[in-house]
Amino acid sequence: MNEIKKIADRMAQMMRQYKAIDATSSVVPIKPDTANKHGIDLENRNFGERQIPRCIPAFEIPGFGENIHVYASLEKKQSRKKEERNDDTILVDPKTGLIGVFDGLGSSQGELASGIAEKIFPSEYVACLKRAKKLSEQEIIHQITDGLLAHIEHATQQTEINSIDIQKATQQAENIFSTDQVLAEKICALLHAYPAIEEKISWVQNEKNTDTKTTSCIGFIHTSPDDSRWLVMTNKGDSGAGIRHRDGNFEMITAEDSMLAYMLETKQINSDILQAMRAFPEKKETFLYEGRKIKLSYYYLKAMMSACIGDGTSSATVTVTELLPGDTVIIGTDGLWDKFEKKFSDETDLEKLSKLLGDETQTPEEKLNEVRMEAMFQKTAAKIEDDFGAVMITVA
Repeated sequence: MNEIKKIADRMAQMMRQYKAIDATSSVVPIKPDTANKHGIDLENRNFGERQIPRCIPAFEIPGFGENIHVYASLEKKQSRKKEERNDDTILVDPKTGLIGVFDGLGSSQGELASGIAEKIFPSEYVACLKRAKKLSEQEIIHQITDGLLAHIEHATQQTEINSIDIQKATQQAENIFSTDQVLAEKICALLHAYPAIEEKISWVQNEKNTDTKTTSCIGFIHTSPDDSRWLVMTNKGDSGAGIRHRDGNFEMITAEDSMLAYMLETKQINSDILQAMRAFPEKKETFLYEGRKIKLSYYYLKAMMSACIGDGTSSATVTVTELLPGDTVIIGTDGLWDKFEKKFSDETDLEKLSKLLGDETQTPEEKLNEVRMEAMFQKTAAKIEDDFGAVMITVA
């Protein structure tokens, strides 16, 4: 572990030199004076500018407030060539407080969408925050309610939200605004940033004739005037976030937006069908989706998102969860969550993950490195390998 710590220290120094994550993210320079209206320089991506290491061991990023410690780690899947980029990127920005991950999708240039989103999300969030401060109370409450309801819809795959869910979401949004207006404005700004990002990714798709898209799981920790701490997470796709509470229980706080999650939730796939598909992941089965029959393999079910940045939809889900001292938050791409699956299931083995995060004999960096190594070398039933990107937050 001492050797890993030395490597992590060296990598952290390198990362600070290149402004934390510039050495691993898909570098897409953003130039305000660029000819196109979006300020994205597609002809000067500089992907080969620096040698990109295969692995960035866990390192701490300071500046997120008292008693809040943030750590991050990245690794490319084993089959990637040395010069190839990681489709996964991390966003860890002390200036805006934004924390999260992106996972590029598409048959080619998946790293393009994730890199652009990581680069421009902070500035879009700041711009939206300025606009949110001018919105009325009802406009803010409406925006937050929509995000909360979107989470319920995605978590349960409901085609129609019932009146009880609407009432609960509205009440939660009203309570947030009445107790902490600043928090409400920040949530609203985070949700409003998604349409702006969607517009830019759409422009890139047209300019480069590419199907590049990205998942996202982005949020922040807010401290209210009464010193309570709140974790706000937005999500599109199959990246996700969870909390290991101080009592050892692990709770997923985001819902997966994959086609597989949809089929499981709508009970078109049971445990027997799932195991058969995982045994023969390229074999196609017939399913019903949006009123029509489609044939999909297990590989396609895992790769196809019911929502992501670049799919033409602008809304994201949101959750608001109180954090207590001793809690640990982990935000990761599917390269993390897919490798902690329970045997004969597609569910995440939260108990196993909780045990790794709760090991008191290790430092936080060592814990995250253990999670990364477990994810990179654990074989799933379908033997799918993937890039890895994760952010861990501890609350003292």
